[in-house]
Amino acid sequence: MPKHNRFPRALLAVAAAAALVLLVVSQASGAKQASGLQLGESSPVLSNPNQQAIAHGEDLAAKQEGWTVKHLDANLSPSKQVSDVDTFINLGVKGIVSWTLDPGTVAAAYKRALAKNIPIVDFGSTSNVTSTVFDERGYGCSMGDKAAKYISSRIPKAKVLVVGGPPVPSITNYTNCFIKSAKKQGLVVQEVQKNVNDTAATAQPIVQSMLTKYPDTQAIWCYNDPSALGAGAVVKSSGKTVWSGSKKGIIIEGANGSGDAAAGIKQGVITTTWDPQPDQMGLLSVELLAMKLKGQAPPKLVVVPMKSWDTSNISSYIDPLKRTVKLGAIPSAWIVKK
Repeated sequence: MPKHNRFPRALLAVAAAAALVLLVVSQASGAKQASGLQLGESSPVLSNPNQQAIAHGEDLAAKQEGWTVKHLDANLSPSKQVSDVDTFINLGVKGIVSWTLDPGTVAAAYKRALAKNIPIVDFGSTSNVTSTVFDERGYGCSMGDKAAKYISSRIPKAKVLVVGGPPVPSITNYTNCFIKSAKKQGLVVQEVQKNVNDTAATAQPIVQSMLTKYPDTQAIWCYNDPSALGAGAVVKSSGKTVWSGSKKGIIIEGANGSGDAAAGIKQGVITTTWDPQPDQMGLLSVELLAMKLKGQAPPKLVVVPMKSWDTSNISSYIDPLKRTVKLGAIPSAWIVKK
């Protein structure tokens, strides 16, 4: 062999070896990409701390599976939620998580996803989905009973103002159940209004109007923490006292178990918040999708119990956005068998 051909052939050998390495790396990367699949979540309103905590739980759980979650914000718009679902279909996600804002509006989009063999786990509806995860507010009336009892056990026959929220099925269920249980327990529901924009700022004029009309109010029940914090601000600015521990006053009851609410309890702005364990809800959504994607039959319905935080136990509170979750068996007590 001529001497001047040795270097080019050696170079070709190195190039061939490098190509082989790249091929192996590419194949490994492809395998990793196939296993590291993507899920999609259409959050009803991602600015809400409860929804952020759900997304946090989803991300932590998905990471343990080697997956990722793409989060889109429907921002309380059913039509945007339809767009979100169609975006996920076009992206080829392997599973969808949603909190249905309007079952009728989004039904066709859900059917399109299911037709593409994309399973759906929902937090607010059982229609056209693979599985549903409810916090205790959204299923039955046990949570409405607990919320009414929290007030009636402290102030029997209390005069109550009710602040509901957007017309989301789970929120409507919780509000209606509370009103029904409150009346059953002897509470006097003086007025019901809705804070459809879901913020503390928009709750304040609503509560101010009701409190002006009913200055003898003894409790304000709110469907979520932002509304409760808005109510607390109004009560304090009106020169009235919020019930806080041994200090008597107007009971202000929220729900979501958010870090803002915990701070509000410590500062005497609200009385209590009900924690739906949103980190666990996010974890469950991923676990249910994982079961379906791995060929198992996931439970159709799971209900996560809620926990009350007030001055008696707030010192042990951990913000849902800082909690950790771990994949494992779903508690049997949370699975609803029909």
